[in-house]
Order: sequence, then C-alpha cells, then structure tokens
Amino acid sequence: MERNAQCTECGYRFFSKKALKAHMVKHTGERNYSCEVCHKSYARKYTLREHMRIHNNDRRF
Repeated sequence: MERNAQCTECGYRFFSKKALKAHMVKHTGERNYSCEVCHKSYARKYTLREHMRIHNNDRRF
C-alpha cells in the first residue's frame, strides 16, 4: 500500500484522502465543531467531546 495522497502545503503523504482531509485542518484553521454552551470552537469532533466534559462535570484523571 502506498501513500498516494499528498498535502499541498507541507508535502506529507497519507494512505487515504480521508486522512489528508483531516490533516488539512492544521493548515486551514477550519473549526467546524462548536460548543453550544460557551461557543468555543474546535477543529476536531473528538476535541469538542473532551471539552464538553467540563460542562458535564465529568473530570477523569
């Protein structure tokens, strides 16, 4: 399997176009995921879910 998808900004290569698309957020600054409570925005859905723990008092250490 080859890394055929290449980032036009930094040249990094990926195995899939999906991975390249996720990577491009680093370069574009796009933040599509917003907290409905405090309106802070995030580039990745996972990061928003982690943030939501603050509002839910779910603090795992």
